[in-house]
Amino acid sequence: MIESRVRTAEEFLQAISPRGDLGAEPLQPRRWIFRGQADATWQLIPSAFREGARFRTTHGWQTLPEFVSMLPVPPPPGYELRWAEFETLKRFFVAADEAGLLLPEDSQAIRFRLEVPHVDLVWPPRDLWSILALAQHHGLPTRLLDWTWDHLAPAFFAAKGALKERSRPEALAVWALVRTNHRRLRNHPFASAW
Repeated sequence: MIESRVRTAEEFLQAISPRGDLGAEPLQPRRWIFRGQADATWQLIPSAFREGARFRTTHGWQTLPEFVSMLPVPPPPGYELRWAEFETLKRFFVAADEAGLLLPEDSQAIRFRLEVPHVDLVWPPRDLWSILALAQHHGLPTRLLDWTWDHLAPAFFAAKGALKERSRPEALAVWALVRTNHRRLRNHPFASAW
């Protein structure tokens, strides 16, 4: 991992520019993917795993322990988070559908999958990825992290987020990952195959 600290906006934009470099590695198009965060001290942790994440229940938004305590039948041990993610996604899907909004990859198969909780060995199942991505952009906690080919979009969202933070962070962050290295992350504790 290479950390590059800059002091000015100009240095920052130069560091993430395709004409710039990250260490000795040129930022070749489509070789790097980027993610911005409003506070450089934040770790790369999906929102569903963050402390205080809130999930949708019939009684409103609840933390994971509150969510589990309200279930009539507890989920199998170790599946609590998947269950909470599933129920939250299901409620999002139903609300969007009732509002007449078009949902990505909507089908009878997806609707059947969302009728009853499935504790698949791999969560989330691939056929729900598009709906999860949409739900995440509407503030639902998921185990997804946004990455982009565009170096400026994460810089914008990191800066915008930093301005919204109550306790102004000292520094924002744009993470840059060589795309071919993402395979190494599959063994990371937050990998999607859970």
